[in-house]
Amino acid sequence: MNFAVPRSRFEIPKAIFEDSLREVLTAETFFFGSHYLNLIAESKRMFESPHVIPVGSCALGLLAILKTLNIGPGCEVITVPNTSALFANIILQSGADLVFCDIDSRSFCMDSLSLAEQIGPRTKAIIPVHLYGMPANMWEIAKVAGTIPIIEDASHALGATIGGLTIKTKAVGTFGEFGIFSFAPGNIISTVADGGMIFCHDDKMAADLQHHIATTFNALLPEFHAATIVKQLDD
Repeated sequence: MNFAVPRSRFEIPKAIFEDSLREVLTAETFFFGSHYLNLIAESKRMFESPHVIPVGSCALGLLAILKTLNIGPGCEVITVPNTSALFANIILQSGADLVFCDIDSRSFCMDSLSLAEQIGPRTKAIIPVHLYGMPANMWEIAKVAGTIPIIEDASHALGATIGGLTIKTKAVGTFGEFGIFSFAPGNIISTVADGGMIFCHDDKMAADLQHHIATTFNALLPEFHAATIVKQLDD
């Protein structure tokens, strides 16, 4: 594994904030503007994800993913206990049962052996969490998961990669069916209040997810937020 992650920013640099605000107000485009489209294009280029879907709230983004996967009452979702309490509550809000597996003592990420012990007939999704720039062992997790959908929480490892030597390097967030990133303050890149981005490699799932974000949850990413994010992404 190798990773290279910039230090997190707890606030938006003043110049980025002011430039973003001026540009958005001048253009008078508050959704789906040039910054929003640039965020998608730059993320596709940098992380090699076929589909990039910005979202106004990372929490609502996860809820939209669960909705896309038809996860609800009677289902189980496995994740780790050192995840965001918000994400754990989102799983419960979907109606699914939350199941914890243990973490690896070296990486503090999901342990594939413990994951295997927790998988059952009602398991409908697995959410590994990449922490502190350290990726979870996605090769082993994917083997254990089999056909069960994987949703990577990569909020704290934006830019980290897995691979090298004889293995093709891939960015975190591109191994599973979905990869989700938060741009709330305290993450590697932050915006005003909240925001997020989702990677997906399946055309139909991406279309369904976009529908739920736009109509079911009304969770579109505003143009101003997109401007502040893409300017930091360029850094």
